Amino acid sequence: MTIRLLAILIICGMLIPSQQLVLESQHGEMTPSQDDSGSPTAPRVYGVDHSREIYSAVTLDAYQGFVRNFSEIGERHILEAADAYVGNNKVAREYIVEQMTTLSQGRMKVEIVEKHLNVVGKLPGYLPGDNPGFAIVGHYDTWYTGMGANEGGAGIAAILSLIEPLSAYEWPLDIYFIATNGRYAQWGPFGPDEIALWFANQGTDLMMIYTMEALLVPDPEAPHDEQVHMVYLDAGTSNFHLGQYWAELAQAMSKNVGLNLVKAVPNHEFLYWGWRYLEATYFLERGYFQSTVAVESGFEIDEDLRTPRDEWTNTAYRYYLGQDITGAIGASIAFTMSRAYGEGVQYNCSFELERGTTRNYYIPISTATTIDVRGRWFGGTATFEIHDPSDAIIAYHAYNRTSAWNSTNVFSLPVTQKGLYRLRISNTGFNPVGHVLEYSYDSDIDGNSVPDSQEYWLDTALFHQDSDSDTISNAMEIIRGTDLDNPDSDADTMPDQYEIAQGFDPLNPDDALEDADGDSLTNAEEYSLGLDPFNVDSDGDSLPDNWELDYGLDPHNDDSHEDPDEDERSNLEEYLMGSNPLVAEVTMTIRPEWAILPSVIMVVSVSGFYVWRRRQEQRRIEESDYF
Repeated sequence: MTIRLLAILIICGMLIPSQQLVLESQHGEMTPSQDDSGSPTAPRVYGVDHSREIYSAVTLDAYQGFVRNFSEIGERHILEAADAYVGNNKVAREYIVEQMTTLSQGRMKVEIVEKHLNVVGKLPGYLPGDNPGFAIVGHYDTWYTGMGANEGGAGIAAILSLIEPLSAYEWPLDIYFIATNGRYAQWGPFGPDEIALWFANQGTDLMMIYTMEALLVPDPEAPHDEQVHMVYLDAGTSNFHLGQYWAELAQAMSKNVGLNLVKAVPNHEFLYWGWRYLEATYFLERGYFQSTVAVESGFEIDEDLRTPRDEWTNTAYRYYLGQDITGAIGASIAFTMSRAYGEGVQYNCSFELERGTTRNYYIPISTATTIDVRGRWFGGTATFEIHDPSDAIIAYHAYNRTSAWNSTNVFSLPVTQKGLYRLRISNTGFNPVGHVLEYSYDSDIDGNSVPDSQEYWLDTALFHQDSDSDTISNAMEIIRGTDLDNPDSDADTMPDQYEIAQGFDPLNPDDALEDADGDSLTNAEEYSLGLDPFNVDSDGDSLPDNWELDYGLDPHNDDSHEDPDEDERSNLEEYLMGSNPLVAEVTMTIRPEWAILPSVIMVVSVSGFYVWRRRQEQRRIEESDYF
């Protein structure tokens, strides 16, 4: 009995349908390749303004630290050239060379030049040809009684403070970092003249030479925005580009992104212009008229220069002066090399003005142009003014409304006078007002009467030529460093144009084996298949590209609702269930009449058992009656 019931229950359980039985297939995944190569090269600058970034990288702590470390070497005076090979002068030179190499991460070429062992570090530009460069010049020796923290150390600190941030990029033009020696040698100076002659003999064209003098003592009677002077050769309007433009550009950078301490000063207002101990004097004598002098406003009253009191701990020193002028020079260099062919100067900014406050932006104009001002503002009203170089208002517009969503063309103002213009934005309302502002103009920084937007430091014909027919002009190939005659410069099977469009590196073949979207297809495979290297599902049909390729489906078109194996399950359902979309599933189906079989068997079994029991009982009764 027990065995019979157990068998019946097992059979019933097997026949009662709980779910369909499905045959499944399993798929493995490939591991994306990894690139463990060295650090990437510095990005090239073209059409991107890094002036704010460069300024911000010149920190007060770093600048003061360089002054401290350098001046603690001690007195660095030499009487003659032979003295440069020994003592503190040698230690100072070795410190400068080591810092140039380290801070530039080895990108800078450092030379020891001429008899008095001047140091020249060159951060090479990426453009070919004889293009102009920039130079930042200081001196590393001292007066025979001086410790050289401010007089010498301040300039060396400016040079060293700029090396690291500027070395983070490849710039189109060369940048020279120069530390002269023998300034106070007997019968000198020697180093400044040696360097000026060295550059002249090489035929090196320098767009601007920033010479660094003492920087740390302000004139107590000078206004806040005139604490540091950028002195330039005033050669008239026709030679505006030689000095005044560059001094005013540094002033604009100090005002726009810095501490607002720098003032452009013409040479006739600087008592020491042409002084034999100035670096600029010797560059001017060698025909480099585009030379400026960065100097403290308190230079004429600074009694600690060239004395034992010229130590970094001097309480009269204001290190933020050196920080601001250094940052302004670095920002000026970055701003100048941000230009792009066919584009004027564009400056973007965002800020908030509280009730009754103003914001000024300074615009150095070097040629006849149009100043365009556009912006959005929200929260209240806004007033805009443009002031000319004499600070007269030449344009005014007040808005009694907000312009939060659509940009408003505030000004399109033609100007002809060269000089420093001021854009003034005011909040005359009652609520804080947020601004998103852009202004643009054209420039002519070399004074050749050709707008900078229409020329570059390359033959402009190259912008209209394409030797390898890859839609990238020869000029842009030079700028990017790709091969003018090869549409796939790194031979990784991905064309340069494709790599640039996707943000890959057309000079690094390793990115062909990388997997940007992590879908087990390399970037090169994605390109060859016409897929999106940054999207695991290029056609957006919820089926991953690699899964569709594994089963011969089309990753370019939505085939998620198709059913190639005709098993009444779409490809998407097959993917979600982990089944093979090309093989019909094996399904066990229950016929309707089979569904009641367990119940019938159970009823028959119970009924039979009942009848059997009745018969057994009847038989026992009959037998008992018989006996």
